[in-house]
Amino acid sequence: MMRLFILSLLFLGHGILRGATCTLVLHGQGLAAKPAVLYRYDDLLTRRLILLTRNDLNADGRATLMAEVEGRTRARLRVGEAVTDLYLMPGATYMLDLSVPSGKPRSIGATTALEVVFQDLDPLDINALTSDLNERIDLFVAEGLASDERAGMDAATTARQGGALRDTSHRPTTVYLNPAALLARVDSFAAKLRRFYAQVQDPFFQHELDYAIAGLYAGAQASPRHIWQQWIKGRAIAYGSPEQMRFLRGFFEKHLLMFPFRAQEQRLLASIRNAQRDSLDALVARHDFLRDDARLRELVWLDNLYTEYFGRTFDRKGMLDLMQQVERTSAFAEHRLLAANMRWDLTAMKPGATFPIMRLSDPTGELVEVNTLLEGPICFAVTASWCSWCAVEIEALKKLDAAYGKLVHFVVVSVDSSQADFRKLAGSYTSTSWHWLQAGADPLFMDALRLRSIPAFFLLNDRELSHAPAPLPSSGMVDVFHRLKVEAEQRNAIRFGSDAPAPTRPER
Repeated sequence: MMRLFILSLLFLGHGILRGATCTLVLHGQGLAAKPAVLYRYDDLLTRRLILLTRNDLNADGRATLMAEVEGRTRARLRVGEAVTDLYLMPGATYMLDLSVPSGKPRSIGATTALEVVFQDLDPLDINALTSDLNERIDLFVAEGLASDERAGMDAATTARQGGALRDTSHRPTTVYLNPAALLARVDSFAAKLRRFYAQVQDPFFQHELDYAIAGLYAGAQASPRHIWQQWIKGRAIAYGSPEQMRFLRGFFEKHLLMFPFRAQEQRLLASIRNAQRDSLDALVARHDFLRDDARLRELVWLDNLYTEYFGRTFDRKGMLDLMQQVERTSAFAEHRLLAANMRWDLTAMKPGATFPIMRLSDPTGELVEVNTLLEGPICFAVTASWCSWCAVEIEALKKLDAAYGKLVHFVVVSVDSSQADFRKLAGSYTSTSWHWLQAGADPLFMDALRLRSIPAFFLLNDRELSHAPAPLPSSGMVDVFHRLKVEAEQRNAIRFGSDAPAPTRPER
C-alpha cells in the first residue's frame, strides 16, 4: 500500500474556482478518539499552516471535517501524531480510509506518515493525477534514472491497484543532484510522460508535469543556461505550484554565496548588515539570469536570506530588517506574504517572543489559563510517561528544583493521551511544587509551541521567552540557573550583621 503525501497547493490561476465547502469523511482503523485537524498551507516556501477546522474521531474511528476553501488548495491533515498532505477542491467530498503504519517510531513532531486511501476517487482528480505522476518519477529515479526506460512508466501500474495514493512532496533533493543521470535517458522518459498525460485537460496538472520534468533535467546536470532559457526566462511565477517553486529554489540555491559574495563580498555583507535593499538588489541584478526580471530577482534574494538565516555568513538582524521592508513595501503581493511568513517562522517561539495563550487541564480535570502561571522566571517543560529520555531529563530537572526552586517556578506539561497516565506521572513528583498540566495529544498544542520532539524546555521571564529551546536539565540548564541566582543575590546583597532575610521567591 502506498502512502499519500500529494504535491501542490492553492489556485494556480487557471480558471476561476469560487469558494465553497469541502468535506472530508474520515475512517481511521485503530485511531478512535484521536483529534483530526485540517490546515491549509499559506505559502510553499515557509509551509506555514493555517487552521481550517478540527474534529475528534469517535469511538468507531469516524469523523467528518468541513471547511471553506478558495480554489484548489493544498492542505495538511493531522490525525493524532501522524500527517499527510492532499488537495482540497471547493464543493468536493472525499472519503478517506486512514491508518498509521505499524512499526514506525513514535514521533511527537507529527512526522509519522499517515497512510490514506481515497475511496471512489475520480482518476482525473488532482490528487490521483499528481500521485500517479509522482509515483512514476520516483520509480524512474529509483531505477537509476531509467536503467530500464519502461520501468518508470510501467512499474507504477501494479502498485496503484490498491487505490492508495503516493506523496512525494518531500522528494529528496538528491533526485535533482544525481551525477549519474544521463540526459538522453531523461529526454526519453520526459517524452513518454508527455505522451502519457497528453489527454489530461487540467492546466494546473500540465504545469506541474512541466516543472517535474524540469527538475529531472536539473538533476541530470543539464546546462544551467539551457535550463534557464527553457523553464525560467520570460515565464510567469506560479506561487501555488509546488513543482515550480521547488525547482526555482533548487536552481537558485545559495545564489548569494555563489555569485555576489564571491564577486563583492564586503559590499554584499554591508548591504545585508545595514538592510540596504536597493544595494542588495543591484548586486543580484549583475547576474545574467536575473538582470531583467525584478520579480524573480527579489524572490531569489528573499528566499536566499530565509534559507541562510541560521548560517554564519550574514547578519541576522539585517536579514530580518530586509524581510520586514519586503513585507511592507514590495511591489509584489506574493512577496509581502512570503516575507511576513518568513519573519514569523524565524522569530516565533524564539528568544524575545511572547509565549502563546493556551488553556490546559490540571490533574483534577479543571481547565487552567496557562498565562496566569507565567510570572517571574519560569521553566516550562513538556514530557510524557511513555518517553524514556524524558524521564532522565525530568529527574535532572527535579535536582535543579531542589537547588533553585526558590527562584524559578516550574510548569510541566504532559502530552499523554490518557488522563490516568498523566495523573500517575504527576503523582510521582509530589515532593515538588510544580504545576502539572495535561495537553494530551492535541496537535494544536504541539503546533503552538512548534514542537518537533520531546522532552522540550523553555525558559521565560513572565510570558517573554528567554531561552527557546532551553538547554537540557542534564547539560547546560544549571549554568543558566546559576547566573540567575548570582544576579538575584547581587540585587539583594546581604552583608554580615544584616537582619535582611535571604532572597526568596514569593509564595504562590
